[in-house]
Amino acid sequence: MILRDSIVPMVVYHRAVPIYFVQSLIDCYRDVRRFLPLIANSSALPNRARTMNGKEFLAGQAEWALLIDDDMAWTPESVKRLLKTAKETGARAVSGLALIEKESGNGKRVYPHAYQIVPLGDDRYEQLPIATIPMDRPFQVHAVGGACFLVHRDVYQAIAGLARGITAYPWQEEVYQPGLDSQMGEDLVFCQRIRKAGFDIYYEPRAPFLHMRKPSFLGLEDYVASLESLATQDVEHSDA
Repeated sequence: MILRDSIVPMVVYHRAVPIYFVQSLIDCYRDVRRFLPLIANSSALPNRARTMNGKEFLAGQAEWALLIDDDMAWTPESVKRLLKTAKETGARAVSGLALIEKESGNGKRVYPHAYQIVPLGDDRYEQLPIATIPMDRPFQVHAVGGACFLVHRDVYQAIAGLARGITAYPWQEEVYQPGLDSQMGEDLVFCQRIRKAGFDIYYEPRAPFLHMRKPSFLGLEDYVASLESLATQDVEHSDA
């Protein structure tokens, strides 16, 4: 029996899980209704570990999986906000807000981990971070990083059906692109498969998650406030 509104956190861990990650989990177990025991796998092949996580998720009772990186810190309010947004919009895939650092023409800049995918022809694409975002509402995007991503079991089941007999890694998988002689990252592949299965992806900026190993070694309030500087950058937001 699936437990309505239940959430299971899923992580691919590496060596040791940082204390701020553990504390964030403890806070959620205390304050988030039906926050279920952690699913965690490790492997030299990240594709395999994420596939093991997905299979355990579908074999369990949780309605939602919270894909979370092991270098994240967050509050229960962010998890509740993701679930509330999913219910309000009818979305089956909703990401929280996290920041990433990327190279630009003038050096490194900080962006939300939300992306637009621009086709270049010949099965090639360009992945553009969305530099300017609304802070007061969720919006649709083409792709997100998988650092703080709430995904419904319907999505996992639908993608597994489409991938059956094609790949051993139905959800998150790095895929080689001959035209670009490069790898397509597992998070982007997952988002493409989500959209191919007929589901929209939403980004919820009111649900901040702190990427502790990235450039933003700030408190949560300063972390979100730093987005104000993004308005002058050169990639504008438009709904997907």
